[in-house]
Amino acid sequence: VGPTDRIASMGIPIPGVVLEAEVFPGENFRFMGVTATQSHGGLWTWTATIDKHEAGQAVITIDCDLVYGTIPTLENHYTILTDRSGEYWVREDDPKLALSDTMIVPPEVKSIVSKHPDGVQSPTGGGSTTIDVLVLYTEASSFNYPTFAVAANAAADADATFSGSGVTGNVNIVGYQLSSYTEASPMNEAAIAAVAVEMYDGTGDFTGLSSLRDSLNADVAVL
Repeated sequence: VGPTDRIASMGIPIPGVVLEAEVFPGENFRFMGVTATQSHGGLWTWTATIDKHEAGQAVITIDCDLVYGTIPTLENHYTILTDRSGEYWVREDDPKLALSDTMIVPPEVKSIVSKHPDGVQSPTGGGSTTIDVLVLYTEASSFNYPTFAVAANAAADADATFSGSGVTGNVNIVGYQLSSYTEASPMNEAAIAAVAVEMYDGTGDFTGLSSLRDSLNADVAVL
């Protein structure tokens, strides 16, 4: 849909400064910079309001020439990204099909939460309103997506949600770690439940996970 550098060349808008960019062919968006933050690994993420679109803030993360972002409009919700081949994509998402609305939480996962609501592997990083996160990623995800940008974008999106809800807190990524885990096919609820149990118990591909998490003073590890 356009050159790879369309978004990457936009730079990091200073909060309060208006930036205009052609996000879609022939359609310019006017962004008003709200925040610009640099996360673990030097990735920049910025949030911005969108002129004439009052559905929420755009959150865009730039990792060198790789881009991942979300742009909500009154009509729909869009994900923008570049892949490892340099292709630039805009995906139209249906906001009514949020994962939380469609996914059934498996009983194996529920049992972990109900049995140990405070966790039996107490992290060493807590004690503040900052949630320190260790991000695990797979070889497949790294090949298909700008993994670090996706993670940093999710953290910034959570921060924006906290702020918009009047909650004091933020998500801080303290490290990235390649996991030996290989995605199941299909990656359904049962597969996700199996991953959650292994991560919690520190078994299989996640042996030693709690020690790694604690060595980085992370509160939580996510895949």
